[in-house]
Amino acid sequence: MFLRPHLVLTIAIFLALGLAAAAFAAGPLKGKTYTGKTLSYGTNPEGRFEFVEGKAFPVTLTVSASGKFVTASFPGVSEGSTRRALFYCNVGVAMKSQVTKPAKISRGGRFTATIYDKLSAEPGVPLKQVITGAFNGHTVSGTVRTEEGPGCSGSTSFSAKAG
Repeated sequence: MFLRPHLVLTIAIFLALGLAAAAFAAGPLKGKTYTGKTLSYGTNPEGRFEFVEGKAFPVTLTVSASGKFVTASFPGVSEGSTRRALFYCNVGVAMKSQVTKPAKISRGGRFTATIYDKLSAEPGVPLKQVITGAFNGHTVSGTVRTEEGPGCSGSTSFSAKAG
């Protein structure tokens, strides 16, 4: 049995539109800010690690107007007049500031960003956190990995939605 030419053309158009829609949804929304949270636990060299009081940490990802770059930040959890950083050591240490730069977003919506947290107890040694993730339209998810710091290492997952 043979398909008629116009039926073949109609099927081809619908397939092309479906692929275009899937490709569009795979990336970030230009100029949007995504907010969400990490899990309330992660893993470190000793195994599962519960964050302070089992709290999840807030996550903010801001996509550039061009949709080609993202800036990640972890505002920290309020603790009195200070903020606690997301990390796997020195749980009583306050975060003084964060330094981050925009990270490039690939055509498939993937990115790797780096944040340096300056801590009150370790003024000369910033804590390095590497954030990897992937955008899928209105959502983004990925992993936060603490790589450097005074005796720190570990990772956790996060997810966020466009606001």
